[in-house]
Amino acid sequence: MPPEIEPGDGDPGDVDPAESEEKSPESDPGHRGDRWIRPYFEDSALWPLLIVAFVIAVTIASAVLLLAFGDRNPFALAALLGLGWMSADTVWGDLRHRRLGLVSGLILSIWLFAGVATLAAIRTGLF
Repeated sequence: MPPEIEPGDGDPGDVDPAESEEKSPESDPGHRGDRWIRPYFEDSALWPLLIVAFVIAVTIASAVLLLAFGDRNPFALAALLGLGWMSADTVWGDLRHRRLGLVSGLILSIWLFAGVATLAAIRTGLF
């Protein structure tokens, strides 16, 4: 017969609502997607997946930049506007709370590497 749990013995139902609101990730305004992406940084077994996803995002952003500015493709310009809007909204949301989270850092680094890759493609004559 399992022992009975007395109130205050760690029973999940004994959580003070004020205490749970303070510690819940939803109450942290700067968390956005940080809670979802943090395991990819903490678990070294997931680093290859993170690297591949990062390289794919850089490739897509670089292709959009090349098509938007190199070919002046209107669809690529629209895609760039949409991606830029979403990126700026995420980063600005974190900066409003004086905190740059993992997702915002990833977004900024993706755009930085995409810009470098775009300039390298233009300078070397690949595009």
